[in-house]
Amino acid sequence: MNKILIPKEGNSTFTMIYAKTGSRCESENIKGISHFLEHLMFKGTRTRRAKQIAYSIERYGADLNAWTDYELTTYWIKSANKYKKDAESILMDMLHNSVFPPKEIDKERNVIIQEMKMYEDNPRFAARYLFYKALFEKSDGLHMPIIGTNKSLDNINRETLLDYYKTNYKNLTFVQIGDVKPQVAVDKSEQTVKLPIRRTFKKEESNNILITKKKGITQANIIIGGIVYPDGLNILDKDANVEILEGIFNDMSGRLFSKIREEYNLCYRIYFNIQPLSCGSYLWTVNMGLDAKNINIAYKLIMEELRRPITTEELNYAKTKKIGEKALAYDSIATIATNIAYSDVLGMDYNERLFNYEKRFNNVQDINKFVKSLNFEDNIMVQVIPA
Repeated sequence: MNKILIPKEGNSTFTMIYAKTGSRCESENIKGISHFLEHLMFKGTRTRRAKQIAYSIERYGADLNAWTDYELTTYWIKSANKYKKDAESILMDMLHNSVFPPKEIDKERNVIIQEMKMYEDNPRFAARYLFYKALFEKSDGLHMPIIGTNKSLDNINRETLLDYYKTNYKNLTFVQIGDVKPQVAVDKSEQTVKLPIRRTFKKEESNNILITKKKGITQANIIIGGIVYPDGLNILDKDANVEILEGIFNDMSGRLFSKIREEYNLCYRIYFNIQPLSCGSYLWTVNMGLDAKNINIAYKLIMEELRRPITTEELNYAKTKKIGEKALAYDSIATIATNIAYSDVLGMDYNERLFNYEKRFNNVQDINKFVKSLNFEDNIMVQVIPA
C-alpha cells in the first residue's frame, strides 16, 4: 500500500485511504458501483460488525465517513491525535477485510435509492446531472450520475461488487496528516483514462440549450459550461492558471458576482468552476439560480465577463488572493489530505501543487492564452425551470 504521512501541529489527525477509481471507470450497465461499494465497506468485516465499525471510533468523538467522485473514492477518519492508531486500524480493516454481507446489499440498495431521490429533489443537483447527461455521449463514463440509476443499481449484485473490488482496489494509498513522522512511499504507476466523448447535438436542439421543467420550485437553476482539451503548458502550470481564473471570477469581489449580482441584481449566488480530469481535459461551468425571465440577460452578461481579457491588475490581485486562500485552507488537515488524493489522480506532484504554488503563477499573456484555449464560446446551457 502506498503511504504518505505529513506532520502538522494540532490536536487532531486526519487518516484517509483512497482508491483511484470512481464512476468514470464503470461500464454503463453497472453505473454507481463505486458508490455502492463505498456504502458496503461500512457493513461489516471479518472482525467487526457494521455497528462496531462506527462505534469503535465515534466513541472517541471522531468523524468517520467516505465519498465517491468520478475518478476517486476515499474513506477517512478525523480523530484526536491519541486515537490515530484506532483510526488506522478501522480503515485498514474496512478496506482489506470487508465481507459485503449478502443480506445488506439489497438493504443498502434501497438506502442509495433514497439518497438518489434526495439529490433529484434538489434543483441544483438536478441541473448538474442534466448538464453531464447533455454534454457527454452515453458511452462515456461522465454521462450518468456518480450514484447511478435505478436500472443500473438493479444490475449490481455481490458477484459484480467483488469483481469490481478486486480489480480496482489493488493500488490503495494511505494518508495521514497531523501527529505523525514524515514518510512517503508511493508507487508512481500511471493511470490511463480516455478523453471524454462530447455529444453531438441534433439540429432541433437549437443553440445547445436544454430546458427541463420541475414542479415545486420557484427559481430557475442554470449551468453553462463545456469540456475542452487545452494544449501547451505543463499540467502544474495549467493548474495555476485555473486557480487564477477562479480567483478572478469568484467571490464578492469577483467579476461574476460584481456584475451579475451587484450591478444587475439577478441572483443571490453565482459560481465559476474548472474541474481538471486525469486525461488532461478541463470541464468548466458557471452555476446560478435566478428568475427564469432573466436567463437570457444573465447568459449575455456572463459571456461578456468570460470573454473579457484578464488584465495585469486582475492577475496581481488574484495571486495575493489565492496565496491567502491557500494559507487558510491548509489550516485544515482534511483539505491537505484531499488535495494529495486529487493531485495523485491528476498525475501532479502534490508538494509542488500544495506548497510551491506561488512560484507557478504565470504572466498575463500565458493566462489569456489559457483562457483562449478554454473556448468559452463553445458551451451548452441546461435550465431547470419552474413548471
